[in-house]
Amino acid sequence: MSLFAAPLLGYFTADLFKLTAAASAGLIIMSAAPTTVSSGIVITETSGGSRLWALTITITLSIAGIFTIPPVLGLLLSSSHNISIQASILFYKLLLFVLLPLIAGITARRIFLLYKKKIPEGLSYIPPSAVILIIWMTLSDSRDLLVSVTLRLLIITAAASLTVHISLLAVNFLFGKYILKLEPSRWKALIFTGSQKTLPVSVSVITMIGGSITAGIISCIVFHLSQVLLDSLIASLME
Repeated sequence: MSLFAAPLLGYFTADLFKLTAAASAGLIIMSAAPTTVSSGIVITETSGGSRLWALTITITLSIAGIFTIPPVLGLLLSSSHNISIQASILFYKLLLFVLLPLIAGITARRIFLLYKKKIPEGLSYIPPSAVILIIWMTLSDSRDLLVSVTLRLLIITAAASLTVHISLLAVNFLFGKYILKLEPSRWKALIFTGSQKTLPVSVSVITMIGGSITAGIISCIVFHLSQVLLDSLIASLME
């Protein structure tokens, strides 16, 4: 659902809402991304879900997404936007800029814990600072396109993003609770971590592809804010 059905859902939703080329590409890329690294786990815990299941799903989708994103985007963006994507090059960049830093971070954390040393609090500011910097540079590079973004487009993009996200929530809920018949703590982990999409990877992919779809970062930001706000509300009602 997360890595194969979601991109197709994003593709058809973008066409249904008649999004602009850049907004459509951004929605498709965001839909193809793996789950959020932290917010999904935090929201799962807030709802009373299993942290272990949320963490396991997050790690699995984060690694698997590196292998699925290149061929999925190569197929969908080439058919909808005539964008030629070399899957092998995109795959190499994802390995270099996503998987390698992930492995380095996990390794560094284990080394700190192995020697029973407290991880410096200042290090926790590096990931969000890096994401903010990437977004800022990407937005600055697309300034001329972004100034033309209207409130109407933002509203339509938010509606399209919520359509994709709510659809994923509903399917994962039905699948986890009624088909797999998981206990509540586990299906709660499934619906949140299986439905959310990560902003940093999406922005990185847009930066790697570049060109006319750079302004699609707006769709990614709108999608991220919409899913976090909605899931936070749902999780608070589940407590």
